[in-house]
Amino acid sequence: MMKTKAAKFGLGQSVRQRDDAFNGIVVDVDASYDGPIDETGAVSTDQPFYKVLVLEESSGILVYAAEQSLTVGPEPGDAALPHLERWFTHDDQGRLQPRFVQLH
Repeated sequence: MMKTKAAKFGLGQSVRQRDDAFNGIVVDVDASYDGPIDETGAVSTDQPFYKVLVLEESSGILVYAAEQSLTVGPEPGDAALPHLERWFTHDDQGRLQPRFVQLH
């Protein structure tokens, strides 16, 4: 039986890849790995995995990242806003809120 844990990051939260490969915003969360078999390498599949919208030069790209590879990231700058509008709105306190929630 696979044990799952609560996700550390939520929808709309800014994250950074630990090796500084990218900064981004969480757009979806899976309780455990939900990708092609044998593509995780040495990464454990019994942890949350996140779909992250990359906010770098290659903005607009989604990556699938294990929780262990992410940390809290910097807040997105104004240049990222056009990419974020597809996924998020801002609440009355200025925080990102998902436009929709996809149930698995």
